[in-house]
Amino acid sequence: MADMVQERLDSMVSDLRDLLEKGIFTETEIHAIVERRRQSEYLLRRKNARKADFLRYAEAEMALERLRSIRHTKAMEGRLVGVQKEKFEKFIRRQKKKIGKEQEGNKNQNESLKIRLGSSPGDTSIIRSIHLIFVRIKRKWKSDVSLHLAHAEFAKRSKSY
Repeated sequence: MADMVQERLDSMVSDLRDLLEKGIFTETEIHAIVERRRQSEYLLRRKNARKADFLRYAEAEMALERLRSIRHTKAMEGRLVGVQKEKFEKFIRRQKKKIGKEQEGNKNQNESLKIRLGSSPGDTSIIRSIHLIFVRIKRKWKSDVSLHLAHAEFAKRSKSY
């Protein structure tokens, strides 16, 4: 059981690192996210997993996605403060260097930067994680229609149908 939980957590490392590099979350917040996910995964992997544990995990991930979305919007508008602002500016400088090397002489650098900032793996990882939680809960309780409706409602809200 511990191996499967660790494997699941290991698969999230690159996405969390991306969010850290962008300055969306701080290092302490990333540690708290990993610890919460570890506890939730252990609850889901036990022999008698409860529906409430799955739903609590999905709700916590939805709250995390709302926070990521708000911070991403703030970052794009330039309203971050403190460490997050410094990390985001550092991330922007790195991206501009990459784009500059790829598109020397191209005056459309800001457009390329906007595309690159909005299309990183960290931006969609939390939504993918929530969908996976819903798939797992629906697999376990197939006859519960409310779970299917909750998943459909989430997909509609997140525009990932």
